[in-house]
Amino acid sequence: LLLVLVGAYLLGLNELRWAVADSLAASTRKAWMIATIGTAIHIGTALLLFLPQPARVWELSGLNLILSIVPAADGWSQEVLFRGYVLLRLARAGIPPLAQILISRGLFAAIHFGYAGETAWETVSPLVGTFMLGSFYAWAVQSGSGSLKPVICCHVLIIVILQPWLALA
Repeated sequence: LLLVLVGAYLLGLNELRWAVADSLAASTRKAWMIATIGTAIHIGTALLLFLPQPARVWELSGLNLILSIVPAADGWSQEVLFRGYVLLRLARAGIPPLAQILISRGLFAAIHFGYAGETAWETVSPLVGTFMLGSFYAWAVQSGSGSLKPVICCHVLIIVILQPWLALA
């Protein structure tokens, strides 16, 4: 979070400053729907396939609160970087929209490599999941005229719901 803010305002990166501003911009209904569908697929898949006790996700506890709220800002910073800054830079470079989505989602999946497990399934599945989520989110930003609001809200929702239990799984 601090890295994004420092980079945007102290280093003079105009695109990053614009991405931060786009995090508050109004969006379209279509963008909200795309981001929500991607989020629902991501949360549903995690609940069904990766969590040993999915009912505990809804448990009210101090641990769940701390592990949900503390990393929530990370959702904002990732969206500003991968959907705001990266997509804007690629668009300004004349990269076609589909290629923008592919590049953005590939970079987004790469930073989640730390979730890789011991088996091939445990290594590939989180990367495929974040790759697909990144696709939905990049598409939502393009459909919402560059607004990051839908993807930020949805990404924070994923973190608040799943982060504690994925971290402990």
